[in-house]
Amino acid sequence: GGGGGGGGGAWLEGEVTETLMATIVDYLGDVDQYVVRDLAPMVCEAVLTRVVQLIIDACMRQLHTIRPKTVDRMAADEDALRECFAEHLSHKRIDPWLQRLADVRDVVAADDTESFVLAYGLLVQSMPELGIEPAERLLAAREDIPRATQREVLEECRELLSSRLATVASLAANSVKSKWGAAGSKALRSAQ
Repeated sequence: GGGGGGGGGAWLEGEVTETLMATIVDYLGDVDQYVVRDLAPMVCEAVLTRVVQLIIDACMRQLHTIRPKTVDRMAADEDALRECFAEHLSHKRIDPWLQRLADVRDVVAADDTESFVLAYGLLVQSMPELGIEPAERLLAAREDIPRATQREVLEECRELLSSRLATVASLAANSVKSKWGAAGSKALRSAQ
């Protein structure tokens, strides 16, 4: 074990994941045993949702250095989770949550500016609540990218985020406008 700095040895070696998966498997077994059959899938999905959120949060807070094995470890964790939940939930329920982890992994794995910005764009599309943080934190963890380049990439990510937010806002405004417009024209027609 050991290895300082987040994303250290125990996690890279798979020890952390092994312990986590054993705990989840036990818990899901208890859910199957003690929770009403109709509710069990909802409980299992809630567990999956929470685990995915915790893993993403851990990536943001603890992945201080992205090492050569980091991406492989992330992929192995996704596989372990899939295996863990496969007996309890359909792929249809599991895949969207694991896709979120894959989206984070794609940002971590990006090997040039264009692929980083693209991967980040896909990530905030699925999880807009993350904002600019993943770009900031995951770029900072890249010792192979010079600081000046990191700043440029971050600026591109900021522009992408603000244009995406502007698009979402204008779509929302248009849908409100069209609803009001439709209601207004109906009112006019019925008044005539």
